[in-house]
Amino acid sequence: MAASSKAAVIRATALALLLCASAAPEPTLSLADAAARKPPDFTPLYEDRLVVVTGQVSKAVVRLPGFLHLAIQERGHGLVLEGSGAIFDRLSPGDWVEAHGRISKRGGLPVVVVSKISPVSNGVPPEPVPLSPGDVQNLHRLGQLVVTEGAVIEVGSNFGGSYLRMGDYYNPLKVFLPAGPSNRGFAGFAVGETVRVTGIAYQYCPAPPHIDQFELLIGDVKDVVRLSRIPLPQMRALWPILVLLAVLALLWWRHEITSRYQQERLRIIYQLGEAILGAASAAEILDKITQVLPKALPVTGARLYLYDRGTKSLNFARDPQAAGVSSRRRQACSKPAP
Repeated sequence: MAASSKAAVIRATALALLLCASAAPEPTLSLADAAARKPPDFTPLYEDRLVVVTGQVSKAVVRLPGFLHLAIQERGHGLVLEGSGAIFDRLSPGDWVEAHGRISKRGGLPVVVVSKISPVSNGVPPEPVPLSPGDVQNLHRLGQLVVTEGAVIEVGSNFGGSYLRMGDYYNPLKVFLPAGPSNRGFAGFAVGETVRVTGIAYQYCPAPPHIDQFELLIGDVKDVVRLSRIPLPQMRALWPILVLLAVLALLWWRHEITSRYQQERLRIIYQLGEAILGAASAAEILDKITQVLPKALPVTGARLYLYDRGTKSLNFARDPQAAGVSSRRRQACSKPAP
């Protein structure tokens, strides 16, 4: 009987301890601790733990396919809360909230899957942290509201939404806009434009280790502001075509110049032939040749030799009236010497 009573006391004590443990309040973690990671895969340090976190809503909720993400931040640290349905509908940027949930990960990103959230107070929405596209890509910036500027180097889309890449070609930052009925993607944006983007530092890195594939998450295309149009970088893809067109234009121009020069020379030679046929003497023929021929051929003068049918020889007529001769050309006249 005593043994039975003792066993009953032990069972009651164990049940009481279990009830106390189940009724223990969830630990409150700072945003930095809730987002902490552990090597070597850099998964959430407190994954699957029930926690309470507090922070200020930095941006309106972003609706992704199948779930919602809401960013909160405090004292330079950020965290992404995950929910569904209408759980975040009453919240606006600037609200201070207390969220209960379980630490998990989404595409490598530490998140708190919220079971209950309530506003604590209202405040002024936080200002985005200005960073370069390269500085946004940092584990310590995840969940923060940031703003960055850079040139667009790619515009595209995938199964989840639309994206553009900006900044450095060797380390570009991806700006992601989830698909939705009111989102028209990045239509109208072109490679080479300079843009300013305000969004949540984000990550989608499903395969471990979860240390890269950073993004900037936005909920509306209005978060991307066009600063300037720079056509030169945009024309980089067209440079081979432009070079080819320039070469063809140069060849055509040279052909036209050569063709015009040849036509001009033929016209001069035809006119010279008509003048020779109409000349009255050998001296007149030589004068016309000396004055006209250098315009059509690379010579500066000429000498005239007349063919003597009797002696069957060439007789020198006389020196030309023009300036000195640099090359000689023998010309035969069809008329006999007078």
